[in-house]
Amino acid sequence: MLKKKKKEKKQKKKKKKEKKKKWKKKMMKKQEEEEEEKKKNNTKDSRIVFGRNEINNRHDIYHEYGLIITGHEYAPNKQGQLPTPSSSIWSSTQSDQQLVEVSTKKAYLQRRSSRKRIECSLTATIGLLAIVASILIFVTVYYFKLRNQIGSLCLSAQCIHSASSLLQSMDRNTNPCDDFFQFVCGNWHNEHPIPQTSINSDWFTERSDRAISAVAYFLQKNDSDTEPVAVHQSRTMYRACLDTETLEELSLQPLSDVLEEIGLTLVPPINESSYYSDYSISHIMALAKVTTTKDLFVHAGVYADVFNRTNNKITIAVPESKSMLPSHKGRNARHRTVESKLRKALVGGDLHVIKSWKRYINMVVKYIYNENNVTVTDEEFQNVTNKILSIGLHVQKLLTDKNISGEEIEKPDSMSLADLQNLTDAAATAYKLEPKIDWREYLETAFDNANTTVDLDEEEIYVYGVDYYKSISRVLANHSDYEIALAMWWEIIYTLTPYASEDLRTMRNIFLTEALGEPSPLPRESYCAVAIWSIMDIAIASAAADEYPEVEKTKKEVNQMIDNIQSSFYYYVTNARWIDAETKAAILEKGKVIRRNIGFPEWVLNKEEVDVYYDNLTVTEDEHMYNFLRVVQMANKNMYSTLYSINNYTSAEFDPREVNALYIPQENSITIPLGMLQFPFFHTGLDALNYGSIGSIIGHELTHAFDITGRKYDKEGNVNQWWTNKTIDKYTERISCFIKQYDDYWIDDAEEYLNGTLTLGENLADNGGLKDAYFGFQRRKEEKGYEEKYLPGLEEYNSNQMFYIGFAHEWCENWTPKSMKWSLGDEHSPNYIRVMASVSNSKDFADVWKCPKKSSMNPDTKCQLW
Repeated sequence: MLKKKKKEKKQKKKKKKEKKKKWKKKMMKKQEEEEEEKKKNNTKDSRIVFGRNEINNRHDIYHEYGLIITGHEYAPNKQGQLPTPSSSIWSSTQSDQQLVEVSTKKAYLQRRSSRKRIECSLTATIGLLAIVASILIFVTVYYFKLRNQIGSLCLSAQCIHSASSLLQSMDRNTNPCDDFFQFVCGNWHNEHPIPQTSINSDWFTERSDRAISAVAYFLQKNDSDTEPVAVHQSRTMYRACLDTETLEELSLQPLSDVLEEIGLTLVPPINESSYYSDYSISHIMALAKVTTTKDLFVHAGVYADVFNRTNNKITIAVPESKSMLPSHKGRNARHRTVESKLRKALVGGDLHVIKSWKRYINMVVKYIYNENNVTVTDEEFQNVTNKILSIGLHVQKLLTDKNISGEEIEKPDSMSLADLQNLTDAAATAYKLEPKIDWREYLETAFDNANTTVDLDEEEIYVYGVDYYKSISRVLANHSDYEIALAMWWEIIYTLTPYASEDLRTMRNIFLTEALGEPSPLPRESYCAVAIWSIMDIAIASAAADEYPEVEKTKKEVNQMIDNIQSSFYYYVTNARWIDAETKAAILEKGKVIRRNIGFPEWVLNKEEVDVYYDNLTVTEDEHMYNFLRVVQMANKNMYSTLYSINNYTSAEFDPREVNALYIPQENSITIPLGMLQFPFFHTGLDALNYGSIGSIIGHELTHAFDITGRKYDKEGNVNQWWTNKTIDKYTERISCFIKQYDDYWIDDAEEYLNGTLTLGENLADNGGLKDAYFGFQRRKEEKGYEEKYLPGLEEYNSNQMFYIGFAHEWCENWTPKSMKWSLGDEHSPNYIRVMASVSNSKDFADVWKCPKKSSMNPDTKCQLW
């Protein structure tokens, strides 16, 4: 068995050897055939330089030398010879290649393996090159994309400023379709804390405070011969205001002088028997008006005829809460709100406020008695303060009752002096009371003070608030002259304490803080700047144009913006189906003649004209209170002296620094002061932001020309029914949607609902202004012929979205529960509702932001007017 296996093994080995021999013979024959074929074709031997020249024919080399490259060693050819130095192969001595015998199976397999390695290397190289190429392509594409993106960014100083402000303000974690105010203003409060001197902060108050600083700086400068004299007088008044040492030396004397001039005394009478005055109640009321501008129970003046604005009329109206207290334009609304809140709290029975009010009255009365060494019993003291409080509450109740006081938009009742006197007398005598108001005496005192002769029996008198005057006549008739005098004494004291001694100023501030939560008072420098600015605004305005860059260019840009926004309004009116043709034509005609006051009144740059405006004004370094009184007295005289003047409306009179815009129905004019032509309202770097901010405000004011008040004034500024009854009915029907919508807003911080009727006029202007501004922006883009650039960091938002971001941004606010409560007494809705309600009524907004139906910012019901 073993032998058999050995035999089989020997046979297999023999067969394998023969097979190998046959394979070798075959390979040799193949090589000889290739050589023969090559000779026939006269093929020239190929030679290479390894490492530098391309291999033209690797098989020729193998055949000639019987070699294959493997390194620096060389195998002999078939004849056992090595290549000689003269052979061309020696040119490859610098190569790292090897030469291997090819005429064996081993050599062939090695050659084949080498070929595969080369192929793999080539494949790897090609793959690597492909990867490199892909990277290069990606880098190139990214580079050009980045270059294009950088080219589409707005990198101007204004754009960088806008981008920075927006990025700090926005809460981009909030869905804009859920809460657009939070989306734009959610982080605004972080960079805009509420100052100690305020109860809220928004762009308007911040820019107003900046204006106060600019005014203070201007008033601290040295006088120049090139300035109007009135500017020098303003600085004198400012120094007198800062001179608290002189104020303390004068103590109560200036207050005593004013009261005596009016017909009252510094020390209030203790009882009926101690009261005496050379003047009647009506005379004292008139003197208080011409001396301090304070309306005591009645308001009378000379104003443009509402039916023919070129003429003037004696006008009797419901008294306003305003006084000659310093309150510059930017803080005017807050001052009105303080007075309104106080009035509302007193009438509403707010025990905390009533107690604080009585405590304040007690402090002041006791202080004046003590300073004048007057001794009174507790009973006498309480009798005085209780009477002041009692009649004051009666009057405040009348002033807050809209059913009695009426609305400003009413047409006046026209009557003669005799008719007016009979009206108020009858209201008193019906209760068997003696009338207290003598209209002839009141008006004659006022006109005599203005050196104007008037035949009152021949004059037509306009009366607003007839029911109020019936009621106030009964209230006054039901009190003695002594009680009425006490009430008037207190009103004058309350009005003049900011100009009096430090003790009285401190008492007033304590009361406002305790009762109403008023913030800390302004520093004296700021207070005095506000005070002088409030009554000398035209004099101070003469320098405003120099403080704003590129005024003329700015005015041109704003005019272009107004053109586009007005065109938008015309478009909507033209396409409104609810307005009949006659009314449409009248609306378009009125819109086309709206006068524009932009920047500043040109005449304030004329030194002579400014001085004429303040002609006969006298100011001194040591009479702070009388400096103010002389200015308001001059204004009163000018007003009463215009009874027979013709109004031409050829020049505007407004404060360039005021951070506010307005529409005046009787002038049919809009006013955009320089104070509004600054960031964030204007100069934002992008048309989208400009149109969203100042553009929507311009649209707001233009819309006022056709709101619940403006629609009653025709293109000449006269009260006139120039709409058809049919259109008025449709108008009333459409605005009811806005009343209901805003009535439904619940204010958590105030724990009250918003009053949609009180805020109606402003709400209509907000909605109309936003819509017109957006369409105006589309017109602006068509004019430019290219898309707006992007803001850095906000590239994801297109120009239409930036428009709405700009709109919301201007209303960003940092508020407190107290400020929110106070705001509900104003005719404007709270800032965040102005944004939320306006955009939720906008179909354009929903389309731009792709808000789903029924989302918060895209409700099914949208209120639309125009």
